[in-house]
Amino acid sequence: LLINTIINQVFIPLLIMLISVITNLICNNITHFKDLYKNLFPYPEYNTNINDNIGSFIGIIWLILLLFSYLLSYEIKDIKY
Repeated sequence: LLINTIINQVFIPLLIMLISVITNLICNNITHFKDLYKNLFPYPEYNTNINDNIGSFIGIIWLILLLFSYLLSYEIKDIKY
């Protein structure tokens, strides 16, 4: 019980501090992360004034792809020996 209490009192504040540091890094360097995201996950650029339907279509495609990858990751965990 003592070990469990000590571990919780040490690691939880460290975890909160780590999350705070990561969010501060992302917020302060958002343009760098946008460029990195564009290089890793290319997406078509379009004019939202003309093609509003294309933006919702691309959003639906991303949603389906992410949902599909989420479901596949849980199918891998359910493998029975």
